[in-house]
Amino acid sequence: MARKIIEAYDFARKDVYRASTHNKGIMNGIDSVCLATGQDWRAVEAAAHTYANRTGKYMPLTHYEIIQKNGEEYFKGSLELPIAVGSVGGVINKNPLYKSTFEIMGHPNAQELSQILVCVGLAQNFAALRALAI
Repeated sequence: MARKIIEAYDFARKDVYRASTHNKGIMNGIDSVCLATGQDWRAVEAAAHTYANRTGKYMPLTHYEIIQKNGEEYFKGSLELPIAVGSVGGVINKNPLYKSTFEIMGHPNAQELSQILVCVGLAQNFAALRALAI
């Protein structure tokens, strides 16, 4: 299964149109959390797509590989994004829905919230690639 997921990921690395769809799926998850927590989802989206093009070629935001450690093979997925989010102030304190969302999430600070966003994006992408690999 891991090798099939990497094959689907490699397709996104080689084809800009597949990379666009690949990243759209990542952002579907991230945007949802942004909307639920009162973030500027358009700014997060713009930063992500700009970052995807940092080499001059639009590339997938995730990276998948099989690594060797202590004689064992492990499947590794990662996602790195330069995003700025907030956890206090502004609309977050004024809107009861955002306050409730932060309460449910355990009141994450901005760094923790950014980590949550990246985890959701990676999970969203992994699920999509796994569905393609079946």
